[in-house]
Amino acid sequence: MNWRLILQLSFFGVAMGLGIVFFLSSWVTTILWVIIIVLSGYAIAKRCVRLRFLSGLLVGLLDCLLDTTVKVTFFHAYVVRYAGEIELIHQFMPAMSVRRLMALTSPALGLIWGVAIGLVALLIGVFLKPAPPPMDVAA
Repeated sequence: MNWRLILQLSFFGVAMGLGIVFFLSSWVTTILWVIIIVLSGYAIAKRCVRLRFLSGLLVGLLDCLLDTTVKVTFFHAYVVRYAGEIELIHQFMPAMSVRRLMALTSPALGLIWGVAIGLVALLIGVFLKPAPPPMDVAA
């Protein structure tokens, strides 16, 4: 398993969290998440020879964990941009805070993203030959 790649790809979650909180609209985020799933799956298929699905699963979980952490950290800015969605959540679940709901649903959403990334990595891996490991050249 390529832990460095998993950590690098999980920073998409930080970027998306910051984008969602500060400047992205909700329809753009959906498109960007699909692009992230495909790019992450491609990177995993290209650099991992085995355990592609597990690597994708971990990337998805970390993506959502970091995305949710950013949203909860900058919650007041998030509420200003997504007041309509927050109000809709309050209508259906008046007893639960939105922060708590975000924290509770993040692992499930991360699992869904992770399965998607893992499946994309497996599918692309069928058609791609993984890159050879880098050779250390001593000067």
